[in-house]
Amino acid sequence: MLKIAIFDDEEVIVDYIESLIREGIEQDVRIYKYTEPQTLRRDFKKGLLQELDILYIDIKINRVNGITIAKTMQEQNPNLRIVYVTAYSEYSEDIFMTTPTYLLLKPIKKEKLQESLKKAMEERVDKEIIKTFCIKGKVFNVKLSNIKYIESNKRVVIIYEKDFKRKIYAKLNDFEKILPAQFIRCHQSYIVNLGQAKELNSHEFILNTGEKVPVSQAKYRETKNTFIKYLGETI
Repeated sequence: MLKIAIFDDEEVIVDYIESLIREGIEQDVRIYKYTEPQTLRRDFKKGLLQELDILYIDIKINRVNGITIAKTMQEQNPNLRIVYVTAYSEYSEDIFMTTPTYLLLKPIKKEKLQESLKKAMEERVDKEIIKTFCIKGKVFNVKLSNIKYIESNKRVVIIYEKDFKRKIYAKLNDFEKILPAQFIRCHQSYIVNLGQAKELNSHEFILNTGEKVPVSQAKYRETKNTFIKYLGETI
């Protein structure tokens, strides 16, 4: 399911953007609507927006800087596509503090919004996130979508990718700190990529490949809640 958030201090604009998105898209979509920054920040802290695909956000919302909010969200979710909305073209250079997809000028034209949506969805499909790791003096690139899970065995961390295993002398904590929200520490010795998970039971994840990743009793409740949020369900 595609997940889109819209943030503008004018409710009529939020509703207008929503209507054009729903008109221009055929797949299932969940839309989160915001007119107050504190509400958006609350949901973001809860983890509801960690796996967001597209963000439509006004650059200037009363005294709040929309670019700063978008920057924080994109740092946590590098694959987030950002479409800025503004009535003030003088702010356009500032959007490059982030990686923007599109800049919509008010009043919003239907064809421009649908163009922005098309571009954001194309980037979402085509964009492969390559993460550069620098761990214990070793530097290497990994395509995040290829990681199934990560295991810690004594002093060795094993990254299980689609085609091979990568072994590094490091701590699991080193990876937990820098991986995006779709990677969760489900066990003292394991981090799992939720994008590779097919099923969760009381003691393990079952991956799309059929492989099983342990879930500790101590981390089960948090893991379950995070997995449900990732799937887009309401707890």
